[in-house]
Amino acid sequence: MSTAIVQANRQTTLPAEVCEPAGVKPGDQIDWRFECGEIRGRKLAAAATSRANAKVARDEETGLVYLDAEISDEEIEAAILAGPPPPPL
Repeated sequence: MSTAIVQANRQTTLPAEVCEPAGVKPGDQIDWRFECGEIRGRKLAAAATSRANAKVARDEETGLVYLDAEISDEEIEAAILAGPPPPPL
């Protein structure tokens, strides 16, 4: 069992024993919830990378949109609204 102290401003340090197996790194986002008397955290996203090289792409087989880096909501929406690619001939 790992423990941590909550500071006056509600900050705490996540123990290495938790971060390493969960793959949590500086800059990652954690979704916190209070459920059934427990505080639960879930990793949401990897640390952000530069937007200068960000791209929205669509998988040709599945039509799913994926990102190679963090980009704006407008770029994501445009890729989703573009719809799936045409079927192969």
